[in-house]
Amino acid sequence: MRKNPEYKIEIAIERYKDEAVSLEKAADIASVSVEEMKETLRSRGVALKGPEHKGEIDDDAERARRALR
Repeated sequence: MRKNPEYKIEIAIERYKDEAVSLEKAADIASVSVEEMKETLRSRGVALKGPEHKGEIDDDAERARRALR
């Protein structure tokens, strides 16, 4: 892969949009933090998939536990 940072970001964004990679993997491809990747995606109008915060994951898990009772 080219060392050009912008190229890596573009590849990461396209793979994320195509649902080929997770947010974490996209950040890894782009060589940025997950928070930087979120900001980059938002600034380019790309919707984030899934919960953005651990609290949302915890809430979803609790709702699922209650539904299974």
